[in-house]
Amino acid sequence: NENKTSNRRDTGSEDRSETDHHLVESVRGKMEKIMYSIIWALLLIFLALPLAWFIAWWWVLFIPFESLFPFVKQGTEFLEKIMCWPREVGRAMLKGETSFPSPM
Repeated sequence: NENKTSNRRDTGSEDRSETDHHLVESVRGKMEKIMYSIIWALLLIFLALPLAWFIAWWWVLFIPFESLFPFVKQGTEFLEKIMCWPREVGRAMLKGETSFPSPM
């Protein structure tokens, strides 16, 4: 009888330790997402948004000349990708993604 009781205790402690391990991994994963969200928020505020504002002025300046000069269209398409980069950074921030939100 005592052996059955001790076996039940051992199985219970193994289940608990496995559950604790999954809980720790879950918390660690959530903390990692929060950390990356903070990093992407800082990137958004201090780099992506100011760069997009700066590029927007150049894009507006060059867009009327797209039909006159074909090479300008390639330049404005590139500028447009950089202008839309804050959208990608914001998406990565909200999802807590670990991969870098590339503008390209």
